[in-house]
Amino acid sequence: MKRFFDFFKDKLIFTLGFIVLTIVFSIFFLSIPQKNSFPLLILLTAMFIYVAVIGVEYYKYIRFVKELIEFQKDSDFFVKANSTEQRFCLEMINIIKKQACREKDNNIEKNDLLKNTVNKWGLMQKQTATQLIELINSTTRLSIPREVKEPIEDIKYYCDKILNDTKMLSELTKLDEVSDNKEMDKYNLVDQVTYIIESNKKSFSYNGVTPENKISEEEVYITTDLKWNGIMIRHILSNAVKFSCIKGESTTITFDIIKKDHDVILEIHDQGIGIPEDEINKIFLPFFTGKNGSLYSDSTGLGLYISKCIADGLGHELKIESDHENGTKVSIVYMRA
Repeated sequence: MKRFFDFFKDKLIFTLGFIVLTIVFSIFFLSIPQKNSFPLLILLTAMFIYVAVIGVEYYKYIRFVKELIEFQKDSDFFVKANSTEQRFCLEMINIIKKQACREKDNNIEKNDLLKNTVNKWGLMQKQTATQLIELINSTTRLSIPREVKEPIEDIKYYCDKILNDTKMLSELTKLDEVSDNKEMDKYNLVDQVTYIIESNKKSFSYNGVTPENKISEEEVYITTDLKWNGIMIRHILSNAVKFSCIKGESTTITFDIIKKDHDVILEIHDQGIGIPEDEINKIFLPFFTGKNGSLYSDSTGLGLYISKCIADGLGHELKIESDHENGTKVSIVYMRA
């Protein structure tokens, strides 16, 4: 009905002109002393022609709109123009389409170049850090004084950080692949969380953080992509550790799984410095570090951004609640398998 009124508005002047002529003709016909049916027949014929023309035009208009909608879904769909206006619209659409295609190709080319550059740079950094770690490992086997050994361990820790940062950059260049190349299947979330906790023991110990696993069940199945889900949890955990150790005291990071209706919720709750209330709505923006970032020189503002992109790509929901200076709770909501 809305399209009919939109169409009729375009024909309003034509319709008003026809009505005025009809009224004038009717007045003239009524003023003639000797009346006959011929002028009335002409008037009825004109009205019939008007309604027929409007009907045909409306049919062409509706067909053109439907074809445009199909064209929006499939750019190769042929749209037939029925008037000069429609032909002009199609010409403009084709010009814009060609420009958009050129820009898209240019953006793809630039994006590929950026990805290749970042991946090559990351590979170089990874090779350097790996060689240095191997050298340190071979050195630590020797009998060396403690005052020398401790700085070496620090160097090793920062080499690990370089490896993690290059890994993060690599993940950042592949975020557009999450939705297209995800492999959704049924997985036991408890096993994955337990594995991640175990594999981060060194980071917990170094930063003075104690993991507390409150998960009571041995099997809780969800539908997800195992690789990308693991990356998301690790980034969230990395943030929790990072902003817990800033406090300068022993803190705990709690892991729990809650079942609610058709959902499974993984909660990661830290006792860190929390997030200021006025920054909660900005934490998923790329490169946003906020006030807390100034307290931690290695903040990149990418961890939560990557996590949010992965959650959206996998169809999961990411929620964050924070009490400034008292900790943050991150909840990942999955569909139960």
